[in-house]
Amino acid sequence: MAVSALNTFNSSSVDRTSDPSTIARKLENISAGGKKISREQKMKQLKEAAAEFESIFVHNLLKSMRSTIQKTNIISGGNAETIYQDMLDENYSKIAVKRSDFGIARKVYEQFSKTIK
Repeated sequence: MAVSALNTFNSSSVDRTSDPSTIARKLENISAGGKKISREQKMKQLKEAAAEFESIFVHNLLKSMRSTIQKTNIISGGNAETIYQDMLDENYSKIAVKRSDFGIARKVYEQFSKTIK
């Protein structure tokens, strides 16, 4: 697999309803063989799962960073703000993963691609 193929990760098709345990199961199923699909198809699925993992990682990073900020009662509060903030962080994580190379997806891809036959 060429290095240029590793640089094609993007999160445009990332399914944010997934949680990390679902992604872990996807990665295990892909490397275990599971269904009889071509190696190329498995590699494509692996790339998507790795990008999804990176997006969720960045989202959790943003969420953790935001939790360290002290809030005042004057301008903050309510469940609506919490939901909106989570949605905003989710979109920020998608944009960050598209525009930057954190290297997480690439390393996950490299590690699991060794096990795919």
